[in-house]
Amino acid sequence: MSKKIAKSTLRLGDAVRARRLHLGLTQQALADRTGFSRGHIATIERTSGNLRLSSLDRLARVLELDVVDLVRATGESLSTVSKQDAAVRAACHIFRLRTDLKLSQERLSEAAGFFRTYVTEIELLVSVPAVANLEAIGAILKVSVADLLTPVSDAEYEARLARKSARSVVSYE
Repeated sequence: MSKKIAKSTLRLGDAVRARRLHLGLTQQALADRTGFSRGHIATIERTSGNLRLSSLDRLARVLELDVVDLVRATGESLSTVSKQDAAVRAACHIFRLRTDLKLSQERLSEAAGFFRTYVTEIELLVSVPAVANLEAIGAILKVSVADLLTPVSDAEYEARLARKSARSVVSYE
């Protein structure tokens, strides 16, 4: 039985290869700059890799792109590179879209085919999702992976980070 490859993962491989060639980099040079192995770069370009957003951030930085440019439809103009972490962006968008649709975290998790606390972990920045997982969540929310990775307002970004920081502070009183 063959594994279904997410559409965004297919675009990702093509975008990485095209940008690498545009910058005149070999797979080995890209691997050296990202800290990935050459084999992992080859896997990504063959579209059989399903990257976590933390790896996508690293690739985008080295390729001088915004993460959204690696997953959006071919031919769209490049975005301004944002310093926002992809996992935080995704958490902000998922939270806002989910609450607009009046979906609980549990219902969204299960509808997308994940264990019931998965969306909670993404929104709390405990779990860093892979691109294919965002595609499944986006399908329920009726948005693309690119939509989930677009930069958010600085206020929304900082509020999401503050929630994570507030959770990690432990009081010993």
